[in-house]
Amino acid sequence: MAPKITTSGKTIVFRPNGDVALLDNGQEAVHGRWRGRAEAGEPKQNRWRYVLDGVDQPPLTPLYAFTDTNQLQVTLVAGDGRSQPALLVGGVEIDDQHDIIYRFANDDATPTGQAVVLYGDLSIERDTNALAVALEGGGQAVVTGSSGIASLEAAQNRIAAFAADDLLRFRASTLNDLDAGGTIEIPAKLDFAGSWDVQNGQLVFLSKVVGDLSRPDVSIGFSGKLGAVTAGFVYFADAAGTQAAFTIRGQHVWHSADADTTFNWQSSLGFSDKRFAAAVRFDANRVAQNGNRLGLKGDLTLKQGDGGAVAMGFSLEAEYAWENNALVFKALVNNTAGGFNYDLMLEGHLKADHGTLTFSIRFTNTPGAEGLTVGLNLVGDQNSAIQAISLQLQISENSVKLAFEGRFSVKQRFVAGVGRVLEPATQPANIG
Repeated sequence: MAPKITTSGKTIVFRPNGDVALLDNGQEAVHGRWRGRAEAGEPKQNRWRYVLDGVDQPPLTPLYAFTDTNQLQVTLVAGDGRSQPALLVGGVEIDDQHDIIYRFANDDATPTGQAVVLYGDLSIERDTNALAVALEGGGQAVVTGSSGIASLEAAQNRIAAFAADDLLRFRASTLNDLDAGGTIEIPAKLDFAGSWDVQNGQLVFLSKVVGDLSRPDVSIGFSGKLGAVTAGFVYFADAAGTQAAFTIRGQHVWHSADADTTFNWQSSLGFSDKRFAAAVRFDANRVAQNGNRLGLKGDLTLKQGDGGAVAMGFSLEAEYAWENNALVFKALVNNTAGGFNYDLMLEGHLKADHGTLTFSIRFTNTPGAEGLTVGLNLVGDQNSAIQAISLQLQISENSVKLAFEGRFSVKQRFVAGVGRVLEPATQPANIG
């Protein structure tokens, strides 16, 4: 349906191909053109500008809303009246400025050559993962994903025009009701190139804009909950952290030789490898061991650049193996391309505090020692009557066994983040 408004004594029809027609005695005659996007140098405002017989007319304010099937509805507002709501046939896209556009289509889904831009701030709604546009001038338009909370995908960017490593893909389509009856479906084109970050305690996607130096980034905010997993991070659509929506590639590795440092891990986020200092604590009562696999659950805290911190749950699955006379821990990771592993590069020492494990490991190949021992319970300090009471996983090249009561000092040093140098323990292992 072509929007129609009566203003200044004229009834004006805005055709989907960009023509402006005047309605007189039931007959339409083209008298100009209209556009619903700002040109270079104009403020990015939601306005419909049009020309009649070569003369610019006062712009109209569009009130936008998407239907449940993502068809755009518009009501035009002038100083002396407004139009009836009109449904526009078309599809949703993202342009090279990362603004949401609605491209008009004919009844056979071919483009008419006309489009409007919905200027505003983008965000992902909590619970639904719908793409929301907080419109400039007021109001909101919401694009519904085709698969609910699973409509989002965090992938690697392969769009050559954007110098960014991450890609946020939103899967959606528009089911259009036609004036002549029937419907047509037009897939949305909503791929955002940029990078992931955590700001003000919230996951954000910084989308890189082409050719606009005044606005180099578009920030898309996520109001759900972020969690840390072996593969990197998982985003939950709800605040309670029960509706897992998508995963973001990343790693969590031990990086500090000073085991007394609180933020002694490093986490990376996305293909852009955004890095944060992190603190990791595992709950010793939630450890699963099956063969050469360990499952650990606990908490991870990211340290933000502004000094703030973001706490989240952490679930790690890892396996251990002997390679070149060194014990190697590798995370168990799965992604859409298949499984792959990466070295956790764990180094440090074992500490436990009231049943909570601050995760760190040292290893030695000292003759007579038991290889690696991972304690998973309570260890007292030097002033404590209880020096070491723990459930320990003892690993050597030829055997794996469990034991209670133990003390050990073993270490493994990494050179350039790759090579492993095994050093004798400062004290021999003492396993009860």
